Amino acid sequence: MFKKLLFFMFFSFFTSLYAQETWNFPAISISDETQDAIGAQIAINTNEKAIASWQRFDGSNYIIQTKYSTDGGSSWSPSATNLSASSQDAFSAQIAMNSSRAVAIWARYDGSNYIIQSKYSTNAGTSWNEVSENLSLASQNSILPEIAMNSSSKVVAIWRRDNGSNYIIQTKYSTDGGTNWNVTATDLSVVGQDSFIPKVVINDSGKAIAIWGRYDGSNFIVQIKYSTDGGANWNASPIDLSASGENIGDCQIALNNLDEAIAIWIRYNGSNYIVQTKYSTDGGATWSPSATDLSEVGEDSRQPRIAINNLSKAIAMWERFDGYNLIAQTKNSSDRGDTWSLVAT
Repeated sequence: MFKKLLFFMFFSFFTSLYAQETWNFPAISISDETQDAIGAQIAINTNEKAIASWQRFDGSNYIIQTKYSTDGGSSWSPSATNLSASSQDAFSAQIAMNSSRAVAIWARYDGSNYIIQSKYSTNAGTSWNEVSENLSLASQNSILPEIAMNSSSKVVAIWRRDNGSNYIIQTKYSTDGGTNWNVTATDLSVVGQDSFIPKVVINDSGKAIAIWGRYDGSNFIVQIKYSTDGGANWNASPIDLSASGENIGDCQIALNNLDEAIAIWIRYNGSNYIVQTKYSTDGGATWSPSATDLSEVGEDSRQPRIAINNLSKAIAMWERFDGYNLIAQTKNSSDRGDTWSLVAT
């Protein structure tokens, strides 16, 4: 329930130009009702073109499907398009789009391992290229794909891959909306320890930031790398955002076109998991020296989310146990995460 609430609140935030006080009723079913559909994702551009994707069981396997809308979701294409090939399971679909192009990414089993695949559209999801592009190497499992694209069709993809000893974070980039990708994936995390939960963002100037959690030998910490050229090159050494000594959990990142970024995560403080954040004013090159605690101590918090617009206004959201139930809480900032509202709403 709360994951759905988080989804719709952040969908409304990013599409505020088209926000309404009321919603259509009843809901529109866009997947075929004869089999289960899960893992829903959605994207919308400034022209009110939208793309929805999900994974659906076809009777034998889970496949990635999509539909498109040209009127902001009022109506949808009659038939779903299968993006992944049948005969093997595909999952964890993600989608990114700009004014005309779209890129989808997912993980699919190839008979031996899970590999990362992608497809692109040049007409906002109306049609897609025929053959999936394999982004990760075969021979080892790759999962947890994420993707981001800017208005110039620069795309950054990220995922977690087993290198035979550890789970590492890898990335590839495209300069033409997913039509072509660089040949060799770049390792972002350092080998020797496991990394997990990768996320990536990119803005219209080509600044990109990748974030993940990594085991440092004692605890899991939050790390980032940044790129100034749309993912073609990254800074040499990961930057540690969270303090060592205790474990972190889920981490997220947001970036605007002013190169202002906010990272958010949960961290154990010895008694509870609390929500923490840091901010950057230069696209991830430097960060505020100390993390800010957003959630109250005394009970556990989880599922942190963050959003920032081009006016430097930000909203952080999370779930917190109040002793009886999980409740959704938010705080807001008007100065790109430097200061936050005192009381969580």
